[in-house]
Amino acid sequence: MRSAVRGLLQVLPSVLLHACYSSPSPSAVSEADVAAALEQRARNGETVKAAIEIAALEPLGIPVPAVPPGEQLLDMDADSADFWHACALAFAPSVRAARHEFRATRLEQTAAGSVQPLGLEVDNVDFGGPDRETEVTLTVELLSLFSAGRSGAARTLAQARTRAQLASLESSAWAALFAVDRARLDLAAARTLESRLLELKASAELDRPRIEILGERGWLPSSVLDRAIGSLYMIDNAITQARIAISEGQRALAQSAGLLPDHPLIARVSPATLERQLQQARGERVVPALEQVARVHPLTRRRLVEYALAEAELRVMVNEAVPEVRIGPQGVFSADPFLLGGFLEVSFPLPGTIGPRVNAAVERRAAARSALEDEVSALYSALKHKVEELAQTLIHHDQHLQFTHASMRRMFDATRAEFKVDQRSIERWTFNLDETVRSLVEVVQGARAAAEAALDLDELRGPPAEG
Repeated sequence: MRSAVRGLLQVLPSVLLHACYSSPSPSAVSEADVAAALEQRARNGETVKAAIEIAALEPLGIPVPAVPPGEQLLDMDADSADFWHACALAFAPSVRAARHEFRATRLEQTAAGSVQPLGLEVDNVDFGGPDRETEVTLTVELLSLFSAGRSGAARTLAQARTRAQLASLESSAWAALFAVDRARLDLAAARTLESRLLELKASAELDRPRIEILGERGWLPSSVLDRAIGSLYMIDNAITQARIAISEGQRALAQSAGLLPDHPLIARVSPATLERQLQQARGERVVPALEQVARVHPLTRRRLVEYALAEAELRVMVNEAVPEVRIGPQGVFSADPFLLGGFLEVSFPLPGTIGPRVNAAVERRAAARSALEDEVSALYSALKHKVEELAQTLIHHDQHLQFTHASMRRMFDATRAEFKVDQRSIERWTFNLDETVRSLVEVVQGARAAAEAALDLDELRGPPAEG
């Protein structure tokens, strides 16, 4: 008996230590580490490629742009989407957060549904007395050995949660691509407006000396003079507003791409980005079939996975009604010879405790089904609307705003020529300059609206079906 007790005491520490998981070593972070990591983002192709690979985006069906090696990355076309899409997939805050959550959930899945913990129970009577008796029981849950019952349901639930996090990563990545495209569009539109306003200002300023001379000689009423000079200052005001929009656009682009605002490619985004996106907006687009909307778009795929998750949670509730069966050896140490036997424990849930929870899980599954249908309906309706909105914004820009601005610019140029020989045309000069500025702002805003409508439509359509 003593040898049996000694052997048990030798084994118990090993069992307990084996059950303990070694704690990860502490990881400190400093301000210098954070600054260095941010400064190195998107400075060479390897850092971007590594970040995209860590993101595990390949299985999602979202196109991943090619990235050149080394510092050739900085030579990429800043007006092309490739660099910005690569940065969004690698560094966008929403994608990084979803990626970490997905990887954490996937790691948790490996432990879900495993064999339930071993149970060790030691019961001692009359310790140190003549009738001392020590009872040792070691048990394990029977069904968990076969991944059945509650253990099997927990494993299925963990798999569903992992798929849900993968769907969340996919929808975050898809949205990040269009967030960076909208930021590029806003920045390019602001730079386009600034450039064209500066060109208009240069033309209008050529008439300032004549206006001031006429005013100094008293040949123009003070109100007319002030109105003309004020119109020149209004151009400066519009330029100031455009430059504020440029600064905001740089901030938004840096944030959506996960970069610092002083990254060299941000400064190289030019009006060509607006021109390219406007040209792409004129391409033919069709509304996909209802079934394809449900199958292709990341948001609907996410709803499908959420429905599967609700189904898995329902299975967990149902399996709560399955009894737990714990079995194992039981040994009794006493003054008599050592006794060895078996142990069986069956635990049942109390009547009436499982039914309401199962019914609640059924209701949540129905809610997930409704959410899926509502998501598909909302996407399909938005697609129909965006197709019409895109068509109308293109017509408004190409036929109305472009014509209006071109007409006002011709009228202003004609008035400038007239003003050189007839000072009485100064009021028409002022009016036509104001209208030219207004129509210029509107035509740039119209181009941006058309390009943004195309981006909205492409985002709603989802990734290519073959992806």
